[in-house]
Formats: sequence, structure tokens, C-alpha cells
Amino acid sequence: MKADEQISSEIHFCRFPNYNVCSMKVLRILVLTSALLFCGSFSAYSQQDSPKDFILTLERTMCFGWCPAYTLTINADGTVKFTPDGGFAYRGNGPMPKLPLTGKITNGQLSTLLSEVKRVNFFSLRGDYGQAGGSNRSSKCPEYWTDSPSATIRIVANGKRKTVSHYLGCSGTKTLSDLEKFEVGIDKIANTDQWTSQFGWGGASVVDLLLSSNELADLSTHKQIRVKTIAADPDNDPLVYIYSVSGGKIIGKGLDVIWDLSDVRVGTYSITAAVDDGCGPCGKTMTKTVVIK
Repeated sequence: MKADEQISSEIHFCRFPNYNVCSMKVLRILVLTSALLFCGSFSAYSQQDSPKDFILTLERTMCFGWCPAYTLTINADGTVKFTPDGGFAYRGNGPMPKLPLTGKITNGQLSTLLSEVKRVNFFSLRGDYGQAGGSNRSSKCPEYWTDSPSATIRIVANGKRKTVSHYLGCSGTKTLSDLEKFEVGIDKIANTDQWTSQFGWGGASVVDLLLSSNELADLSTHKQIRVKTIAADPDNDPLVYIYSVSGGKIIGKGLDVIWDLSDVRVGTYSITAAVDDGCGPCGKTMTKTVVIK
């Protein structure tokens, strides 16, 4: 009897009201199912079998707009290194950290990453998909936009090396869609957001918005929240801090202000911070919310 037939028959058997027998049958089903899964697709990507020479590098470029530019490297031991590139590598308040910034992914996340490499058939992809500047519209790039960033992935595994460059303004095919999902997946596994939020480029941008509290009692006699805006400007221009709130009012000016919510009712309220370096609030803004209970 095949494994799936055995499972089916035992599930059918458990329809009878014999609790003890059914419990044992269900346990056997769970054990058998787990064994089948482990011996199947999962085992091919176990940490023990992962390439010892595995290195994945993802490079993202700037664009016309807010596009973080950086180099991300993931090694076979799960070590992650992040280095902001070009004009994106600026910080606002506080000293510049020692680069690269480092992190670590789990064995399970590394296995997932290796699975994705196989899923997109990375080593069989073309070397490039579209280029910045000019029109690349063709059957291999049916949809094309200008001013987009590029993503380049380099992978070493089992002695093989492959580089795939992707201009993100080139899309419209399943291969390109799968490639972009792979690029986004790499960032999610490495938790790149924890680092990109610390930097800014071009026009002045808000890097972080700090609130002394995100929840207040409606009956409180002191419904005020301290707000601090951390901004980045590559040219070190004088900054004007701009706040927009859905309720209450802002007291003060600059990077440290008070958000007064004394007159608002129960509900959720938002605050958005922006900075102007002379071109208007043309950089990245940030929004946070507060709940009045």
C-alpha cells in the first residue's frame, strides 16, 4: 500500500467512535506525514547540505526618488553585512557607525534562501535584464519605465558563480516578476529595513520619529507627548521641521516639540514629520500613531 493510500484509509478508519484507537492512528498519520515531508523537498535544503562556499551579494542603486542604495552580503554561516552606498550613505544626528553593519540569519532562513535560489533557477537566468537609460522595451522587457533603480545579485555556490543584473524599470514577464520577488525576499530574510531606516540621501529626509508614548488615557490631565525627529541631509543644510497632525496641536519648533492632545476624544491620531532643506519637504517623511483610550 502506498503512503498516501495508507493515510487515507487510516483517516477513514478514525471515523468510528473508538477514541483510543483513533488517537493512535492520528499519531501514526502525523509521524508518517512528517517523515514524508522531511525526506522530500525539505531535506534537499538542510543546513548540513548547504554549500560551504555560499556567498550571496545584493547591490541596489539609487533612483529618481526614495530608493535606498546599498550592498548586502550573506555568507554560508548566516553572517549578514550591510554597507550603504553613494549618496545614500548619510546620517542625521549622531556619529556615523563603523561599516559594514552586521547581523545574523538563522539556519532555517538560510535554508529558505537556498530554496529560493533553486526556485528561480538562478544559475540558468540571463546575465542582465534591462539597463538604465534609453528604451529597453522588447519581448524580454515588455514593460519599461525610466528613472528606476537596479538590483544586481551575485551568488557563489558549489564552485559556480553567477551575476544577474536587473533594471527594475524592466518588467512584464513571469521571469522578471519572479526575479523581483527573489530580490525582495532577500531583503526580508536579511531584515534590511533595520539598516536602511538609519540613512538618507539627496534632499533632507526623516530617518526616525521618536514619541515618548504611543498610548494615553482619555481621562489623563496631561495628554502631551514629546516628539523628536531625527533627520538626514547630505549637504548639511539648515533644516526646517514640518509637522502635520490629525488631532491636537504642535507646541514648539525644530526637532524637539510637544504634541498636545488635551482637547481630543478617544481614538487613534497620527503625526507626520518632514524636513525642508530649501527644496521643500521633498525627501522621505515618517508617520506615527497614538491611541487615546
